Amino acid sequence: MTEQIKAVALISGGLDSMLAARVVMDQGVHVEGLNFFTGFCVEGHTHAIRDRKRATPKRNNALWVAEQLGIKLHIVDVIDEYKDVVLNPKHGYGTHLNPCLDCKIFMVRKALAWAFMEEHGFDFIITGEVMGQRPKSQRKQTMPLIARESGAEDRLLRPLCAHHLPETLPERNGWVDRAALFGFHGRNRKPQLALARRLGFTEWAQPAGGCCFLTNADYASKLADLWQVRGRRDYDLDDVMLLKVGRHLRPDPPVQADPRSRGRREPLPAGLPPPLHGVASPQPRRPRGAGRRGGGRSGPGAVCEQPPALQPGPRRAHGQRQHRAPRRHRAGAGGHAAAAAPGAGRLADMNAAAAVLDARGLLCPLPVIRTQDRVRGLASGSTLEVLATDPGALHDIGAWCRVHGHEYLDDRTCAAQHPGDDADAVPHFHIRLRVSD
Repeated sequence: MTEQIKAVALISGGLDSMLAARVVMDQGVHVEGLNFFTGFCVEGHTHAIRDRKRATPKRNNALWVAEQLGIKLHIVDVIDEYKDVVLNPKHGYGTHLNPCLDCKIFMVRKALAWAFMEEHGFDFIITGEVMGQRPKSQRKQTMPLIARESGAEDRLLRPLCAHHLPETLPERNGWVDRAALFGFHGRNRKPQLALARRLGFTEWAQPAGGCCFLTNADYASKLADLWQVRGRRDYDLDDVMLLKVGRHLRPDPPVQADPRSRGRREPLPAGLPPPLHGVASPQPRRPRGAGRRGGGRSGPGAVCEQPPALQPGPRRAHGQRQHRAPRRHRAGAGGHAAAAAPGAGRLADMNAAAAVLDARGLLCPLPVIRTQDRVRGLASGSTLEVLATDPGALHDIGAWCRVHGHEYLDDRTCAAQHPGDDADAVPHFHIRLRVSD
């Protein structure tokens, strides 16, 4: 019996990568998704720290795409490795601080290394690139360069613009039919939208593309300003997160302020670690803000009022404070068990020996990445309880369970009080799942 051909698709959560994966799947190839978390992704924790677009589902769109396609999605944290790409791009920046060409080479090289690991054994790589769609990385001159410098060579297939490129190994070997691929070109999205409808898709994210804050003029300006004030070109995940929200003022060089300027008592951005201290006006309905002084991290994390059996170990260094979850996430937001009242005891059927993962203070997609890593070390049939403060974790962990075949048992909400915070309570979520083979 012939072994099925396997391909790994880079899934960003946008339309093009969804279409590229589906086109190859329809030719009988086994496809799994791969998503790299750099910290600068628009998808990564942005919904949790921004209060705009309340009707937008709090979800990781890469996981949502994987669920629509019915494929597994593997999310890989590359924050530390990616720093060299941002700080020292061989091929330079785009219009702002976006190292698009170096980024794509990095992503494909990482996908190649992951795909050809012995335990994975994939045959080729799929991307959703369209020639002419991006001025830096998706040009006729640069697309062959990406294949060459990443090491993927002719194992890199771009189904949406394949007709503009030389034949690849999958095409020559008959793994995919070149005639069933496409010749899309340029920034016009109509061909992709028409293909999406033809394939039966009725919803998709980011139809106009764009998924990196480094392409944003305001964000790039804030990052450059941060480097200038510090006197060095460096950053950490807390910097990446804080720069995504608010206006940044510097009344004194060592101080950075992020005023919250809306006409109500808006929660501070989620995940502020010490020394990112909250600054609140004593008068109601006045702007709130966050201030940063110094460079060290210190201070305790939030207090979780819960049964001793669930008290976690030491908190992680970053992202320790969270804002109040939107009301729609406080009761059964994951579409499973209804939420219990704040401070309620453990569910009656909860296994006392369940493993516990404390992901409080971590923002999308880190709760899923930590869950994914923890599950690898658990035996089939084990129960894992995840504690999270990001409301998006309710959807994302559920979606991750469904695409990987694990059983999502239930979720509930528990209120916890942060010392010194004038919010009534900052809820966190208890999410239980059962590990499958």
